[in-house]
Amino acid sequence: MRKKGFILIRQHRWLILLALLSLVLRLSMLTWGTGIDEHTGYYHPDEHKAWRSMTNFPGNYLNNHRYEYGTALQYTLAICCYPVNIGWNKIGVLFGGIDRLQFNVLAFRFVNSLFGVGCVFLVFKLGRKLYDGMTAWFAAALVALGYYHVINSPICSLDVPMSFFVTLLLLLVPWAFERKSKRAFVLLGMATGYLIGMKIYA
Repeated sequence: MRKKGFILIRQHRWLILLALLSLVLRLSMLTWGTGIDEHTGYYHPDEHKAWRSMTNFPGNYLNNHRYEYGTALQYTLAICCYPVNIGWNKIGVLFGGIDRLQFNVLAFRFVNSLFGVGCVFLVFKLGRKLYDGMTAWFAAALVALGYYHVINSPICSLDVPMSFFVTLLLLLVPWAFERKSKRAFVLLGMATGYLIGMKIYA
């Protein structure tokens, strides 16, 4: 199993290097506007809608009336970070002076950056499936290094995660109908449901 994994990594080493480069570019802007460093002191104007749902969890669970702006991702992250947030409320400031809000924003941005890197792999897979290797490489490089995608990945918005799941669905739909198995359609249904849970008009 380990040998098979090593062979797989070796076969895709250039794609992995491209993905690592895209991750470095995204993480380089992780602290933008958080007050942690000396740079700008403002959040992206859309970010508060996303991180507020995460930081106010679970008290806001039944109080969200903006149904077009889903909360699937925010609540998933809130559940994952809930033990840390409980400790934060009891202890106060952790991790070298970073407050609870900054921690949640950074966690959200980090996960969004991973979704951005995931888009590189999915676009490569889609390009190779629909066209050829050259098209796949060109498309993956555009996503990995493209200015708009890079700057939108490390912010608390739903655009990059949505693009990840939309691209994933473009791969899952033909795969499910080719396989014709319950497992395939369950995975397709879960991905579709999660995407709708992020934004109903996705």
